[in-house]
Amino acid sequence: MHKVFIAWIALFFISCAYPGSSISNIRFFDSYGKQYFLEDGANEIKENYGLQKAPKTVVIVASDPNSKRLESQLKIVSEIDPEKYRYIYIVGNSKKADKSGYYILPRDSEKLLGGEEFRVIVIGRGGKLLKNSVAILSKDEIIRYLMR
Repeated sequence: MHKVFIAWIALFFISCAYPGSSISNIRFFDSYGKQYFLEDGANEIKENYGLQKAPKTVVIVASDPNSKRLESQLKIVSEIDPEKYRYIYIVGNSKKADKSGYYILPRDSEKLLGGEEFRVIVIGRGGKLLKNSVAILSKDEIIRYLMR
């Protein structure tokens, strides 16, 4: 039993170190090309736009810009009012940067993907990782994390 517990603990720490679980040193940009970092960019946006609180962040990355999961997740996110829930969303893929809003460069998108084809990350204030999923998140799930 003791060996099983130790093996479980080791798996837990390995999964925490999985490439897709870290947001450290991952850059994102606004449509004007201004650079931010995932772990503290929301605080800078708060200051730049005179917001009372830093927005939370939803990051959506895919290996293919034509991914059906990416398309579905973007449709879901577009149904959530960013002003009401005080969040921004950032899109990335490992092929080409979509510079129409907040975006992540392909190299950093690959780091976030960690070998997966798709990932959604919800980041709270202060850079706290709230959710890291390789599955599409429903509107209700995203709102639940944004309300934390």
